[in-house]
Amino acid sequence: MDFLRVKKVKSLRFRKLYADLITEEGTVCIVYQSWFDGLGLHRAYGAIELYWAEGKREVIRASIPLEPPDLGEIGSELEFCLYLPEGQFVLHYEVETGPWDPPDPFPCDGLHWAVKVAKANATGHWLGDNNRPELHGTGYADWVELNCGLRGLGLRSVDWGRMHFPDETIIFNVIHFRSGEKWKQMAQWFLDGKMKASSSFRIGRWNDSFNLYLSDQSAESESSVTIQPVRMLHSGRAIDARRFPNSLERRIVQTITGPIEETRWLSQATRQNGQRLRRGWTLHDWILFGLNSE
Repeated sequence: MDFLRVKKVKSLRFRKLYADLITEEGTVCIVYQSWFDGLGLHRAYGAIELYWAEGKREVIRASIPLEPPDLGEIGSELEFCLYLPEGQFVLHYEVETGPWDPPDPFPCDGLHWAVKVAKANATGHWLGDNNRPELHGTGYADWVELNCGLRGLGLRSVDWGRMHFPDETIIFNVIHFRSGEKWKQMAQWFLDGKMKASSSFRIGRWNDSFNLYLSDQSAESESSVTIQPVRMLHSGRAIDARRFPNSLERRIVQTITGPIEETRWLSQATRQNGQRLRRGWTLHDWILFGLNSE
């Protein structure tokens, strides 16, 4: 089993790095790295998920675990490396905007989510396989840290998304709890360097389309973004056989996380600003936890 060994720990701790790249053609590359300490175990996980523009999905597990990166100071450039069976993969960022820590209070005790890179010019290099194409596009990265069991957080669902327009970047995150409470935060970055954070927004759904309303108002004139899915990247168990092919490892992870269902889309976002109609790629997830996903 990859990266699994016994280690005595005093408390549970889970850390996860998410970093992505979307090409102009619609290929999506996602880098995952995570570290779990708890239940007498220490486990590191690394993988690349590729959703090619023509519809193919690949999951490539890392062969060598890495230590968590130092993301305390984000400079103008940033790199994430994974050692794959076919050689090293490097995701290089030329950072344009970010980072961003949502304001207190955090959604619940023991959970912290922060944007590390809101937007970057991104390049994916395959150092061990010359047959794979170099990837170029826009990138985004965030960080999640848990200091308690996921099952004990009382999560019901999460709506998360990031979108890039030529002159604006928008990141949103909405967490619903089984208690009926809700935590939501959105941030916008503009070409002039200004950034705006708000919790006054809402998401509307109908049929296969979405609208991100940038305020809680119901007036027809309120500012909004139309999100039209281009293709569904993944729908089903988040802890599946593609990501965790070893059945014992998969059962261990499912025991830690509980049942989780994920739906991920690559969408085209359109935003009207006066006479100008702007378009950009959107990557967004809808995640269901616990009994809601069974």
